[in-house]
Amino acid sequence: MLAMAGLLTLFDDDLIVTSRDAGAAKPDPRIYNLAAQRAEMSIGRCLYVGENPSEVAGALDAGMGGLIKPLSGG
Repeated sequence: MLAMAGLLTLFDDDLIVTSRDAGAAKPDPRIYNLAAQRAEMSIGRCLYVGENPSEVAGALDAGMGGLIKPLSGG
């Protein structure tokens, strides 16, 4: 999805965390914790942005900031 949008070059490959990497899927806190570990940041300094309210809630439950991204209208 990132490659199709031309955004992949803007991300460090090591900081793209998948469910497979974490052994858990969102909203399990393990995926958010792994992302923070890979970024070498405390989880409280990280922000998850997504469209799914339960995934944003999972980030918040893990101690990460979370914002719901509005769905595109077009």
